[in-house]
Amino acid sequence: QYEQAFEDYTKAIELDPDYDNAYCNRGNLKAEFKKYKEAIKDYYKAIKINPYNYIVYNNCGVAKRELLQYQDSIYFFNKAIELNNKYHLSYHNRGLSKYYLNQYHQAIEDFNTTIKLNSKDSAAYCNRANANYMIKEYQKAIKDYNKAISLNPNDYNAYYNCGNVKCVLKQYRQAIDKYNQAIKLDPNNAYAYNNRGLAKLYLKKYKDSIADFSSSIKLNINDYVSYLNRALAYEKLNKIDLALKDMQTVLKLDPQNKDALEFIKKYKNGNDNAD
Repeated sequence: QYEQAFEDYTKAIELDPDYDNAYCNRGNLKAEFKKYKEAIKDYYKAIKINPYNYIVYNNCGVAKRELLQYQDSIYFFNKAIELNNKYHLSYHNRGLSKYYLNQYHQAIEDFNTTIKLNSKDSAAYCNRANANYMIKEYQKAIKDYNKAISLNPNDYNAYYNCGNVKCVLKQYRQAIDKYNQAIKLDPNNAYAYNNRGLAKLYLKKYKDSIADFSSSIKLNINDYVSYLNRALAYEKLNKIDLALKDMQTVLKLDPQNKDALEFIKKYKNGNDNAD
């Protein structure tokens, strides 16, 4: 499918070397298949032919962002906005680049503009919520996550991230509800199981938390965090041998982990609860 479409756009360019849309479309195709550097070359050619196509600037910015070239991407989003200040995706994309640069307040301004131009953009609400979370505006974040969910009930990230905010606010039961929804949407995501397990751990539901940490480990056996959390749950149930085994695994994955080192030292030679 890629090869045929690529060939078609290339033929169109051969027939008309000044056909900027063909370069743009071929660039989009390359970007779709994560060939971002090659895509950017086509976008540059399209811009050289027609420097007034705001969509090409926007798409080039997206490709730059995927290559982690955030500052460069902002330049292209700025150009797109100069050419069309009503195109909401350019503001949204610029907001994302600013977010990745830790410019959270500026990112929120761009997401605000995005929402003014398109109030149905669920991703803009979710991303604005993420930015508000980073500056500890938790209630604003929750409001936006819920709005994103109302617009797109299948948005895994909105449920998951909202659960994280609920955990920060120690609203553990509400957090579990959000993680439940996230897991329904993506049952193979280890992070949701781990974080739901943490919420259950804080509610002293130790056996249930162990089940979630175990599910997380099955999905991602190299994530030391779930082993560490499961060890803490085992400790609460006085299953010190199992806890020590998990902490040893933590050290294999993260040899300098202070929590694991201190835990093992605490119970070395059968001290404390292991007596």
